[in-house]
Amino acid sequence: MPRGVDPYDHAKLQGHLWTPAIERPDAWWVVAPGSVQTASGAVSQLNDLTGNGRHMTQGTAGSRFTYSDTGGPRGQAIMTGTGKSMSASVASSTFTAGLTLISVWRKIGSATAFNAAPLTRGFGNKPGPVDYYDASRYGGNGTAAFDATTTADNLGTSSLFTVFNILSQVVTASPFVLNEYVNGVLRKNYTFSATYGDAGSAIYLATRADGGTTANMDFIEGYVFQSITTAGRQRVEGYLSWKHWPSGQRPLGGAHPFRDRPPLIGD
Repeated sequence: MPRGVDPYDHAKLQGHLWTPAIERPDAWWVVAPGSVQTASGAVSQLNDLTGNGRHMTQGTAGSRFTYSDTGGPRGQAIMTGTGKSMSASVASSTFTAGLTLISVWRKIGSATAFNAAPLTRGFGNKPGPVDYYDASRYGGNGTAAFDATTTADNLGTSSLFTVFNILSQVVTASPFVLNEYVNGVLRKNYTFSATYGDAGSAIYLATRADGGTTANMDFIEGYVFQSITTAGRQRVEGYLSWKHWPSGQRPLGGAHPFRDRPPLIGD
């Protein structure tokens, strides 16, 4: 590799860069020119890049994110919004075995103004910060309350997401377990007492099914998978880290397999 060339850019130029398309995501949203539809600078649609047609949309002009050509860690495009939200239709029983949600985002403002997860599935009857989940946020059942007193990291009030980071939320159906990773590092493991189910009808960005809360946030990229291995999740995290952060600022933890290089085809 030529001296001074970023490994991500070099791998992409040489055609060696691994991309999340290989993992066959169920939906993939990227804020970038050509991937958003705007009206007066507000985002009415964020295209699904998988070809599955699961576009994030917002029909109400006052609830639309604002598009900006700059603002990301490498100066790339972002969507920004306080009290804004979008959703993508995804039929119930799509995620019968669980799901994985991966996103690059940061919060805006104080914790009290941050009352929803970046990506959710279902109703979600707890209007607390991002880590105050209940089972219905994922499964649509609404039967297993997440006990906020056991929360190891309240992402809504911590300083973690005052800057852009990578959040990976892995939910398995049997057993019904949530594993939550920030920049590839496990921050929380929680086992629900309820039975998992998938009665939801959409994936929500910055809100939930009843629209009762919104996450004041900047957003760059997000994925939903029915199933992905640990190695696959780490490849996605590696891809995002090398794509969205400049040299010397990439956020992955020290033990992550792609801390020091981007994922390549064949990994």
